[in-house]
This record gives sequence, structure tokens and C-alpha cells, in this order.
Amino acid sequence: MFCGECGTKNPDTNQFCKNCGKPLKKKQLQPDAVPAPAASSPASPRQVPPSPGPARPKIPGASKKIAIIGAVIVVVIIAAIFYVSSNSLKAGSSSTGSANIDTSLFKTDSSASVSASNAALQTIAGYLEAGDVNRFNDSLSMNAHALMSGPLNLPAERAAKAGQALKKAKVTSASMDVVFYQTDIDGRNFSFDMAKEGGVWKLDQF
Repeated sequence: MFCGECGTKNPDTNQFCKNCGKPLKKKQLQPDAVPAPAASSPASPRQVPPSPGPARPKIPGASKKIAIIGAVIVVVIIAAIFYVSSNSLKAGSSSTGSANIDTSLFKTDSSASVSASNAALQTIAGYLEAGDVNRFNDSLSMNAHALMSGPLNLPAERAAKAGQALKKAKVTSASMDVVFYQTDIDGRNFSFDMAKEGGVWKLDQF
């Protein structure tokens, strides 16, 4: 070791310096430094996925019940719409009375046509009974003239029977411009009609 005062080298066993006599200070042996353990970085916590939670128990037949309830609701809605629509139609028809008005108008027009046609038919029948063939021919419609080869010329007896048959003719159907009749001559059925032509009722097809 070396003296701390004069720097002389002395054996390690000396307690005093051989040069200056000063006590030697022995260096205390320090234990080897133990390296401090490296600080370990804290382990990152493991990411644990959240649990989905307890599963809801499935109710047996729940989907079927929902489907049945939905079908019932749809049927109720359709029935309600049908009920409202039918009531509105009934209310509309009762408030306006359009069907009754139209029917009465048709009946009024037909009855008026039948009355006018019957009056004209009685006149034409009178021409036949009187043997007035010219006036009878004038009472025929253009359609009737087109179907005939020429003016109608009947014997007096035949014309009288035809006139009587026209007078007892019965209406089978009618419209505003045409009235259909049926009668019989000598036991034979005979059908004809009266048509309005230029505002005048004339004997049409016979």
C-alpha cells in the first residue's frame, strides 16, 4: 500500500509508513457491487374481451305467436276498412238517392213514350178499320217502307182485322224511342214495334 502522507510504498502488513512514520490507512475492502436487478417493466394487462352477458332464454313458440298476432291485426284492419267503405257507400246512396232518381227518370220516360206510342197506334188502327190505306201508309216509318216492295194494299175485311189486332196489342218492352208490342190475328201471335221518327210515332217493323 502507499502512504497517504509521503506516498512511499509500504508492505501491506505495515501499520506505519517506513519513511515518515505516519500510520497507514488500509483501504476497506468493499464487497463487489452487485448489479441492481433491472427494473422490470410492468407487464401490460391482458386484454380480456367483455363477456356477452347471460343469454336470454328462448321462449318456445314465441316466433309463432308473434306471427299469429300479426296476422290477426292485419285481418282486423282489413275488416275495419271494408266496414267503413260499405257504410260510406250506403250513406252516399241514401243521401243522394241517385239510383232512385235515375230509375224513376227511366220509368217516367218509358211511361211517357208508351202513352204517346199507344195514342199513335190507336190512330193507325183506326185508319185500317176505316179502310184508309193512304193514311195508313203515311203512318209507316221509313224503315217499314224500305222493307215493303210498295204501298200496302189490303182488302177491307183484312184491313179491319189488322186494325182490331193493333188496338188490343200489349206492350212487351219500351224505351224512350221504341215501344215493342205483341198481339194476335186469327189466333196467330204477331209482334211489331212503334218507333219515334222526327218526333212522330210511326209503325215500324211488323
